[in-house]
Amino acid sequence: MQALAAYGASDLGRVRAINEDTFICDPERGVFAVIDGVGGHAGGEVAAAIARRELELRLRRETGTVEDRVREAIAAANASIFAEAERVPALAQMACVLTLAVVASEQVVAGHVGDTRLYKLGPGGMQKLTHDHSPVGQLEDRGHLREEEAMRHPDRNQVFREVGTQPRQPTDPEFIEVVTAPFGAGDALLLCSDGVSDQVTSAEIERIVREAPDASAAVAGLLAAANAAGGRDNATAILAAGPLFGALPATRHRTGDTAELTPAGTTAAAAPAGSPERRDEAPPRRRLIGRILLAATALAVLAVAVLWPAGTLSPDATPGGSATAASRVLLVSPAPGAGAAFASIASALAAAQPGDIIDVAPGTYREAVVLKEGVSIRARQPRSVVLQPPDTLGGPWTAISASAVRSGGISGFVVNGADARLEYGVWVNDANVELDDLEIAGARSAAVYVSGRSSVRLRSSVIRDNAGAGVFVDGAASEILHNVITGNGRAAPARPGIELRAGGQATIAGNILKGNGQSITGASAADMARFGTQNALEAPPRAAR
Repeated sequence: MQALAAYGASDLGRVRAINEDTFICDPERGVFAVIDGVGGHAGGEVAAAIARRELELRLRRETGTVEDRVREAIAAANASIFAEAERVPALAQMACVLTLAVVASEQVVAGHVGDTRLYKLGPGGMQKLTHDHSPVGQLEDRGHLREEEAMRHPDRNQVFREVGTQPRQPTDPEFIEVVTAPFGAGDALLLCSDGVSDQVTSAEIERIVREAPDASAAVAGLLAAANAAGGRDNATAILAAGPLFGALPATRHRTGDTAELTPAGTTAAAAPAGSPERRDEAPPRRRLIGRILLAATALAVLAVAVLWPAGTLSPDATPGGSATAASRVLLVSPAPGAGAAFASIASALAAAQPGDIIDVAPGTYREAVVLKEGVSIRARQPRSVVLQPPDTLGGPWTAISASAVRSGGISGFVVNGADARLEYGVWVNDANVELDDLEIAGARSAAVYVSGRSSVRLRSSVIRDNAGAGVFVDGAASEILHNVITGNGRAAPARPGIELRAGGQATIAGNILKGNGQSITGASAADMARFGTQNALEAPPRAAR
């Protein structure tokens, strides 16, 4: 067949010091792959390079069916990565995730492991052909998380399938997902790493591709968009287009669909080869987890806080609700000369009025935070503010508390009871508050305790490694939405990740619960059945990064 018009590129991003991505863009043979190293530092980079080599070697031999070639190429990569990790202890547990697509005979055959992605664009819109082999990805694929919620989820970089950590055969179940779909002259394929799909929505991806004059401009636009959105990971993309792609108008958009398609008799003419380019750079580091039984319901829209200069009067979106036009932003910083009006959170709270926002600069603050009516507290950078007990405190302490307030909230804080004095991470009684993007570890009784006539929303937070329960709801109402709740209550007696008591009611959806002493307790059988389909409740982890 004639070569497709294709282009691929990779970008380091704005955060990572090393690129663990690589790719194959071979329009002459119709072979395309995006490979994303897992393991951090040299391990992920080495695994990706080994996989690239093995895929190219096997696919040069055009023997067997296309599906056989794809399966054998990925299995060969797995075997070589595993063997090298066994030989070099410093590379132990290195792995990669990848998507490999071969275009031949008017169809595309793809082999996929992990959370890299393959999209097909055509006159009918854009489809995601692969499934994300990750707990958050499955929640999104099944429609239980909106795309924006999945992109922000604290566990978005976990995967439960990978290439290289154990011996595998080409046809092993739960290893290679094979997708076959028709590929016509008006179609295009987009392969990308999660450095693109975690930063750029599928609607924006389709817009960029369709508005670009050629494949190279489309890829450059996607990488630029990923960096403009923060560039948290390495980003890699390949676009391979048939000769009529772009000439036929898209009549509908299916960016949210995931499909496994079987061959259909569409005609596929070929296009002149483009000018592929390669830069060896790489994406994010991931943790590998065990097989998880997933599903979740649609969740709330996440508020985005806007920074305004201290003392200005401006509306703002806050965890506690919309501020009034008279809202002030009070700046807190532990560093002298940082331009902040307050050196402690407590002093800012003392001066705050309902509707105000307290903006806290990164640092460690040795104080407890008592939420105040109508006041929202946020870390300037998510999880950059750490609360520790005051030096003068000798006994147990609670890091964040709220009592008898009707509105307010806190976001972006870290509470770590490493010195064993932390009794509760958050304690709420007779209060209505929002808790966003927190990380709480080391609490003896509970990471989050809610009681009385309270209404609490806990969202997008990590509740981990607490001796007590992860979240304890005692006779109150709570929304517990897309959090990671792991490693809690494992000391005797075992405590659950989420405990409901004395009529406590909760909307529990989109969470990932794993490794707790128990999962969810205190709910009715009907509620437990619903929670089981709306959350990720797992088996023991297979491997951890």
